[in-house]
Amino acid sequence: MLLTDDVGHNNLGFSARHAAATIPGTYDSFEGTWTNYTPNLDTLAHSGVLLERHYAYFTCTPSRQSILSGRLPTQMGVLLGDLDTWDGGTNATWGYEGLPLNVTTVGHKLKAAGYKTHLVGKADGLGVATQSHAATSRGFDTFFGFYSHSNGAYKFDTPRDTAGPGHPLCPDDWGPKAPYAIDLFNGSSSDTSGQQAYWAYERYLAIYDDYPDGDRPREDFFSDPDQSGYEEVLFMDRAVEIIEQHDALTPLALFFWSRAAHTYLELPDETFDSVAAAWCDHNPGCKDKDGTCMINRKLGQTLLHGLRYGQCALPERIAHLGMVHIFDEQVGRLVSALGQKGMWQDTLIIYTNDNGGAIGTTAGANNYPLRGGKGGDFDGGFRVPAFISGGFVQRTVLRKGAGRVSSVVSHVADWYSTLSYLAGVDPTDDSVGVQPVSSVNLWPSIAFPTSCPEARWELQLSTQALLARKVRGGEDDAAWYKLISGMTSFDMHMGPEYPNASCPIGIGDNPPDCRPWNPAPFGGRGTLPKDCSEGTKMGCLFRISDDPTEHRDLNDPGAGGDVEAAISVRMRRRLDELNRGYFEPWRGCHRTEYCNATVNFWSKAVDFPFSGPFIDVAECKECASTSAHRHRTWNECQCEEAIWSCLRDNFMDGKLCRWVDGGCTLSKEAARFTYPERLLAERDMLPDAEHNYFYRRKIREAAV
Repeated sequence: MLLTDDVGHNNLGFSARHAAATIPGTYDSFEGTWTNYTPNLDTLAHSGVLLERHYAYFTCTPSRQSILSGRLPTQMGVLLGDLDTWDGGTNATWGYEGLPLNVTTVGHKLKAAGYKTHLVGKADGLGVATQSHAATSRGFDTFFGFYSHSNGAYKFDTPRDTAGPGHPLCPDDWGPKAPYAIDLFNGSSSDTSGQQAYWAYERYLAIYDDYPDGDRPREDFFSDPDQSGYEEVLFMDRAVEIIEQHDALTPLALFFWSRAAHTYLELPDETFDSVAAAWCDHNPGCKDKDGTCMINRKLGQTLLHGLRYGQCALPERIAHLGMVHIFDEQVGRLVSALGQKGMWQDTLIIYTNDNGGAIGTTAGANNYPLRGGKGGDFDGGFRVPAFISGGFVQRTVLRKGAGRVSSVVSHVADWYSTLSYLAGVDPTDDSVGVQPVSSVNLWPSIAFPTSCPEARWELQLSTQALLARKVRGGEDDAAWYKLISGMTSFDMHMGPEYPNASCPIGIGDNPPDCRPWNPAPFGGRGTLPKDCSEGTKMGCLFRISDDPTEHRDLNDPGAGGDVEAAISVRMRRRLDELNRGYFEPWRGCHRTEYCNATVNFWSKAVDFPFSGPFIDVAECKECASTSAHRHRTWNECQCEEAIWSCLRDNFMDGKLCRWVDGGCTLSKEAARFTYPERLLAERDMLPDAEHNYFYRRKIREAAV
């Protein structure tokens, strides 16, 4: 299984060309016209089955948990954050960041069927609170990759200062090497040492001794290829090694979860320059009078002196494309290795992305022609490029015929049941305290579309978005409708070359000065808001089968009629019913002490800050047991990261919490609040519109 990260719907050659060919009014883009951009993925897509209606969640981690667990994100909780989060031992199932330990993963299922299972790349969603959370304890024979949301492509570092205002840097005693820790693990299921990342340390030692101030440019950090290299290439090195060393008579399940194209947007200079040169050939307006390409490598620089209006891609767009181009090169290596091993004829390749493209400043993705992007409820946040391919598909599904397109509505969670079916194992999972598997088997409807109907008639995308058919009382049952309720974000349509330098010369270099938001501001759920429940409106309603770009809201005045109004009511009621099963656990606190103790413990043998499992670290247990003055409940006020929140509340006459004896304590009124009620109270006390929106969103997501 190939999985990319934050790649836009328009940021792959095959996907861009398919949209231009099938969606009226869609124009060709750079991705669709540069034949050497993603040739390996294009070949696989065109010789397989393109899944044009495939969905994920609108952020990374919940989607990965869906693939691993076979549950929709709303069943597992979507408010996921810092890895070193813990409730101190109150809830053994949910009291930490990550997938509950009693969940049977897709790795377990395939392993039970006799497969050798391997995971390479980004594995956020599993958690790393204990050794038992690690991939090699969750059904995978080996793991080489990282557990956080992002890490450096050259340093393999993950930021440790992201907990918000008032939160000290972690670790705080590593001098110039803070505020990050190394997140790169290389272990097997037989390794009981905690999977410490000494593989990476050996490559650090010789270099950092020469650069103790840590200020060497990131892209030059590992200039010696014998010391290390670009992380995406290292990941594929491992994947190819797995194939070469595998016994071809034993079934193999290899999950390659790429870091492309999540931040950091890092890539070799030569790749950036080659993509920029191709762009300048595509659009000569990016060249100066001497024919030199004018695109600068500096991310965030929106305009170069003398650049013609609207002509040139922003550097983050080039960097995003470059990372995808490198991923495609690695896919070519994978396909070649399978062929040389004699395994291609029996290979099933699944490709998908974990969410819609991230379209904010420094992100660089493009979801054209879809509306919206990562973090929002429009299809640009959910709908992802996907296909199945490989010798197995060509031999058993296509019967050696041409590739085709499937319009079956599907979700990344569905690969759990589909792979279980193909492996011959039962997809059910009766884990205590966890909702049942909601994954459906896609294989019959994809492989035999003329004889097997769609497996789904509805799909809950989020607490605010629902896809459904059979909503017209038996009339036109095949048409899919989509309802979005409440406030959502990233209400924008991108052009085919977004983001580009659409700032006229002399207007300014900052994104807010550009027209329109180009690029969109990078932010959370309050960015470019759209209120779909304004006034008495039941939500934004789209007949998504005919309007995939969500241009025509059937609930706008004059757009629909009585039938559409009835559909809105029916779908809104159904969404409310489904939200009764929405589950958002209290996972505990992100504490500075946990982070410091973890890094200190794993770094005792080496003078470098490594991350790792922390709950069993003695210092963490001690700091949890000595924090009795803080409430160990759902109350966010107990957390170190919420000091700022508590101090802010002091200016509100202590209505929620007060700073007492060096700790944050609840008011008597707030002590009776449930978690959603606490969020509601904070929302009502904050006059700022953006904060009001933020808390409204959190309240909906935390509703029981």
